[in-house]
Amino acid sequence: MALAARSTTPTPAPAPGYRGGPGSPLLLLHGFASSWRAWTPVLAPLEAEHAVLAPTLPGHCGGPGLPDGADPTVSAIADALERLLDAEKIDQAHIAGNSMGGWLALELAHRGRARSVIALSPGGVWRSQARMALVLARLRIAYPVMRLLSGGRADRLLQRPKARRIFLRQMAVHGERIDPADVRMFIRDMVEC
Repeated sequence: MALAARSTTPTPAPAPGYRGGPGSPLLLLHGFASSWRAWTPVLAPLEAEHAVLAPTLPGHCGGPGLPDGADPTVSAIADALERLLDAEKIDQAHIAGNSMGGWLALELAHRGRARSVIALSPGGVWRSQARMALVLARLRIAYPVMRLLSGGRADRLLQRPKARRIFLRQMAVHGERIDPADVRMFIRDMVEC
């Protein structure tokens, strides 16, 4: 996997992942409809202590595909992550994941691949099927909105801090602090998932 080096400017083309830093291995797993770039704000402090590996998950913008015939399940994506760890010669890693990435972190821990796990708002632990259906309905509504905002159509709107705060309210407490270029990448990641 060719991985991107850390940069303070956005990468024009999606990269399949990121690697950087010395120390113990830390695997960062993003949420559904995102990419490794979701971890950009915390890469510098994490790689001061860890050898960070942040792949873009299969089926996501810039990520690899799954093997032919494999359904896009958590199990199949965990299998792909185990193949990545094996290719990197990592038996166990510290693993941090958000949303679907949290679910995958717990799955990898169950498989014995984790030294430690931080699962932020892990998916898959729905209290009911109705709750899961609500989350999926919100994603179905958000997708067409993201398509409308993609391709530079929302550049002027995203320059406004209040618009970024409203737009990112499900992802960030202070969305107004997120750079408009990063928001454009989040939109692209979602649309191209």
